[in-house]
Amino acid sequence: MCGIAGIYGACDPDCVGRMVETLGHRGPDDHGVWTDHAMGVSLGHCRLSIIDLSPTGHQPMSYAAGRFWITYNGEIYNYRELRAELETLGCRFQTQSDTEVILAAFAIWGRASVLKFRGMFAFALVDRSPPPGAPSMLLVRDRLGIKPLFFFNRSNRIYFASELRALLASGQIRREVDREGLLDYLLYGNVRQPRTIIRDIKVLSPGHFMEIWPDKWRISAYWDLHEATAAQRVEFRSIDAVEAEDRLHAILMDAVRHHLVADVPVGAFLSGGVDSTAV
Repeated sequence: MCGIAGIYGACDPDCVGRMVETLGHRGPDDHGVWTDHAMGVSLGHCRLSIIDLSPTGHQPMSYAAGRFWITYNGEIYNYRELRAELETLGCRFQTQSDTEVILAAFAIWGRASVLKFRGMFAFALVDRSPPPGAPSMLLVRDRLGIKPLFFFNRSNRIYFASELRALLASGQIRREVDREGLLDYLLYGNVRQPRTIIRDIKVLSPGHFMEIWPDKWRISAYWDLHEATAAQRVEFRSIDAVEAEDRLHAILMDAVRHHLVADVPVGAFLSGGVDSTAV
């Protein structure tokens, strides 16, 4: 499942190394740290190899002669289709990984490329030569928030990671309980996003990205479930039970087929509930 960590606004590879070390259970196959002292950025990664098991899949990964860098957790199920499209636009690839496809997509389409990704993902992408007014780094989380991404701001430095424990390992955060987060946990059994159980740590919400400049940052939504399903809701009002069953079967078959994209054996955890039985 991989783990990511990093800092924007400070070059501290030792700190990122500690953060990555706490994530080792997420990615035992490889790990790495990359730092740009001029920008003040440090990225870290631990890898669970699923696609492109070779050393060329090492992260943090670069593209376009080192202009773009990424640390990425997840899987883009339609990366082969996107890769073929990008090749027609002149992109050339050095790996067989979906990671490099994300980088190439950003090089061609910018942040609009996120809407082309079908999958689950959380990543930080650095642009070392951004156009005028464009951010230097993006933090991005998938539409439904399958992959986690936590962050906090300390003295205009953005720290981020796949887990709370990694941010605590940075040594820059107070272990102070968020009272509203605790109340959420006692009432609902979980903490409602974007809060966490730690006061100063937040979650990047599903379907959102964070744009980061040297002197500011901004969080924006790039996808909304209600808007994205408006046409389907209108369409589904006019179908009967038999057609609804056929449509559901086709959708599930398509979803499962895409989830089988991997260079390793694929397993499924089935709880016995309605959703697992359908799968």
